[in-house]
Order: sequence, then structure tokens, then C-alpha cells
Amino acid sequence: MNSVFSRGWLAGVLIVAFCLLVLLLDLNTSLGVAVGVAYILPVLVASQVPGIKTTIIIAILCSGLAVIGLFVSPEGGSTGRQ
Repeated sequence: MNSVFSRGWLAGVLIVAFCLLVLLLDLNTSLGVAVGVAYILPVLVASQVPGIKTTIIIAILCSGLAVIGLFVSPEGGSTGRQ
């Protein structure tokens, strides 16, 4: 049976597309909303791809996108900052 994960390029495209979707949601919501938690989903999906290298790359990518979302997201909500 051919699964999506046996075709590495297709799985990579889907995972990166999901990362970008989460980034768009993160950039369009205020800082008090925990949209960045959704970055765990692409990492979990990447963990199903054979080899640990893909998972590490996606985890680093998602971490960077979460930091970008932190600084670029609009103000508002409860951020804990005073």
C-alpha cells in the first residue's frame, strides 16, 4: 500500500503547507490567542516520515515561525506583558 508518507516529497509539501497555514492564522490573530500551539501538528505528522532528519528540520522551521508570529502578530489580548 502506498501511503502519503512513502512519497517523501508529497509529505514534505503537505507538512510545509500546513506550517504556512498555521503561520497565516498566527499572524492574523492577536497575541493573547495561543494559535502557535498548532505548530505541534506538523511536527507530529513529520514524525511519521521515515528518518529523524525530517522531524528535526520541521521542528526547527516551526520554532522559527512561532517566533516570527510572536513579533509580527497584532497587539491585543492578554499577553502577560505590562
